Amino acid sequence: MRLSPEQWPSHLNRLVPPLTLLIGSEPFLSLECQDHWRRACRAQNYEERKVWTVESRFAWTEVDLHWNSGSLFGSRCAVEIHLPSGKPGPEGTRQLEKLANSPQEDKRLLILLSELDYRTRQAPWLTQLQTKALWTETQPVPRNALPRWIAQRLGPCQASSEALEFLADCTEGNLLATAQEIAKLSLLYPTGPLTLEQVQSAVMVMSRHTLTDLTRALSQGNGAQILLLLRSLNQEGEALPLVLWSLSEDWRATYLLCRTREEGRTLSPSIFKEARLWGERRPLLEGFSQRTSSRACAQALQGAAEVDQLAKGLGHGDPWETLGQVILDLFPQKSPVN
Repeated sequence: MRLSPEQWPSHLNRLVPPLTLLIGSEPFLSLECQDHWRRACRAQNYEERKVWTVESRFAWTEVDLHWNSGSLFGSRCAVEIHLPSGKPGPEGTRQLEKLANSPQEDKRLLILLSELDYRTRQAPWLTQLQTKALWTETQPVPRNALPRWIAQRLGPCQASSEALEFLADCTEGNLLATAQEIAKLSLLYPTGPLTLEQVQSAVMVMSRHTLTDLTRALSQGNGAQILLLLRSLNQEGEALPLVLWSLSEDWRATYLLCRTREEGRTLSPSIFKEARLWGERRPLLEGFSQRTSSRACAQALQGAAEVDQLAKGLGHGDPWETLGQVILDLFPQKSPVN
């Protein structure tokens, strides 16, 4: 059964089904849906958690073994399978179909796919999953719909149409940054209504130059420079979700370029379009993809997901320090900055 992202939380709070499918082409909304699923699982006593990120030469037999074995302590488990490429391959296709047809009482399964191309959307394995699963798809909010989306998120703290348009322009469709600013405005002005002047004084706009600096340092394999930028951004009070979104977008695009190279395919214009690479980012990350691997990028994305959880107060640890460690793991040859 398909739900809209807005229906997702209330349905899961009632009952988490054995199989859940999330197709996420919009990072922030996808993270929100993942968080709702995890919280619902914990509330329904699926307290153990197991996560796999599928990459080149992934061992699907490990998933099969875990799925068909019980916990030593009788605990119930929330299982996640992340497919950044959206292409499980022949063995993965068989295993996903097997999982869909063999639900386990002590396990709940979330399959997470990124943005899918036309061919994958027509694949029989995906059709079967959609038939058997509770599923939803997150999509970018169009610019003309963004002010209405912001108004809904503001709730009782309403804003003028000019203020909504200003906030939409400032965050440029980045929902992570938009949500951060909405949270800040709700704390500063809990009753509203908000004027344009109030929003202008409260909104923190992160400069494009800083985001470009992050991408440039990443493309050069300069982990030390990225750590310096992160330290500066943290000290200046910049929003971690926006920084994390920028790095994750770069890692996600580089992952796709690396996978394409590793499969012996040419980096065609359609690949760059799928990776959403244009302007200065394209040559920078194309060069970076020649010096890293899809495995390293997948690990960085997994680390970014953990940082996001810490930023939301889920888990223990400092999110900025953890993000720095993710950078060091991606560039192990670089020395830490003191």
